[in-house]
Amino acid sequence: MTAAVLTPTEHAILSHALDHADGRVEWFPSNIHGGARQKVLAGFAKRGLIGQLGTRWRVIAAGYEALGVPRPAFGKKRMGQLKAKLDQIIANAEKAH
Repeated sequence: MTAAVLTPTEHAILSHALDHADGRVEWFPSNIHGGARQKVLAGFAKRGLIGQLGTRWRVIAAGYEALGVPRPAFGKKRMGQLKAKLDQIIANAEKAH
């Protein structure tokens, strides 16, 4: 698959998401506001560069590829954090019964 070609503005938005917001698309240049932001998000989503998780948009695999950045690995530390959270959820659910 060929990486998407990004405009300088698109590159800035996605880079900011990775560098400052853990992959969440939350920042836009000051000249992009209101409905224009929604159009940018829709364009990214249509091109498969971002995906929605709940109410937030996040950079996904093709977005990383378009930036030429490797995706973060889901290593042992993150797996351990996930397991701890799941254990807590299960414990809370068992207490509720």
